[in-house]
Amino acid sequence: MTAEVIDVTAEVASEVFGGSSVVVAERRGRTVLVLRELEEPRIEMVAHVVDGRTYRVPYKVRYAVEDRWLSTDDPDDSAVHCVQANEYSYWCMKVVKPVLRGEKSLFDVFRLFP
Repeated sequence: MTAEVIDVTAEVASEVFGGSSVVVAERRGRTVLVLRELEEPRIEMVAHVVDGRTYRVPYKVRYAVEDRWLSTDDPDDSAVHCVQANEYSYWCMKVVKPVLRGEKSLFDVFRLFP
């Protein structure tokens, strides 16, 4: 059974990450996804396959998603939640638009596994 998705935007909104602002933050079990809008767009190299050949091309992105793994999955636990690991990925508006419109959760768009 998949755990319920909980909006934790208010809890992480004050965090600072390289001049970005928190747009949406959601938690499911031990995982927290945080969508941030970058202050300045950044260029990421993206792999494109054309005619069987792979090319790396620059692509402008404006959003970062932080994926955090917490030490406990109890949202009501009053103990301190430790972030055991985290990683960042960068995305363009086209990908995050359903989240910004409220049509999908961060977990619907960015998680490969429930």
